[in-house]
Amino acid sequence: MIPYQYFHYTRQCVKSFQPLFKSWNQVLSWTTTCMARCQNPDHPYWYGERTHVGLLAMAAHERKWIPLQEPSVPRRKKNGGRSDLWIHMGKGNKMKVLDFETKKADFCITRKLDCSDFWDTDDIEGKLGRAITQANDKPGKYQGDGAVGLVFIRLRTGKNATKSQILKAATKFNDLATSKKILRQINADFIAMYFAPYSVVRNVARRNKECPHVGVAILGRIAW
Repeated sequence: MIPYQYFHYTRQCVKSFQPLFKSWNQVLSWTTTCMARCQNPDHPYWYGERTHVGLLAMAAHERKWIPLQEPSVPRRKKNGGRSDLWIHMGKGNKMKVLDFETKKADFCITRKLDCSDFWDTDDIEGKLGRAITQANDKPGKYQGDGAVGLVFIRLRTGKNATKSQILKAATKFNDLATSKKILRQINADFIAMYFAPYSVVRNVARRNKECPHVGVAILGRIAW
């Protein structure tokens, strides 16, 4: 789609997440290409929150880590619930557990993009905050070695957008979304991104008669 880096961060401590999101980018590249060649072409990234969690779990498995989706946990404010994803990283007594709480949002990249309210779309800022709140709403022994709030942001364009409009909009979104100034507006610690090849985006949109769905971004913040 466009030349881009798959991972940007505002705090040095989250650089250790880069291998996970490199694998996530590779998983999406593989699954997107395979599904585009199906009898009924589709995008793996244009589904709900659980599908996105599953793709991130696949990325953890590619790193030879252990992903557990939807583990049952007690909650402080109610009887119980589930975490979205635990990832056991490392081996033996050096293994660490990260707890991920996630939300989903949608973003039209061909709308007018303004620096001052960039993350206001679909309450992205609020959803990131609620993911952090959920990560903290557990007794200490269920909190693992760290917790992360994520928002999976599905990226689309207007239905009749041309190739040049899509490429221009994707470039502008990339530039703004990865700006440290804009990430710090909502205290985001990192963003990971995947853009599908334009030929794949075009073919799936034509077949399904839908808006072009160009990719996905993951906005993240460390809870503790």
